[in-house]
Amino acid sequence: RVSVIFPGAVKTSISTNSGVDEPAGAEDSKVPMTTPEKAARIMLDGIEKEAKAIPVWRTAAAATPA
Repeated sequence: RVSVIFPGAVKTSISTNSGVDEPAGAEDSKVPMTTPEKAARIMLDGIEKEAKAIPVWRTAAAATPA
């Protein structure tokens, strides 16, 4: 089985950990972020249900193919 995960905005330190500078103002973003713990739970639940597409963030859900 293959599941495609659409993570959207997950609150991590990916920019810092990758050595890439965050865009100016990123820390003041109004974009709602999903916690890593909640994102992990959504992903695991989707995998357990053998979902083909797993949207983690509400905007990702709108872009997910049916």
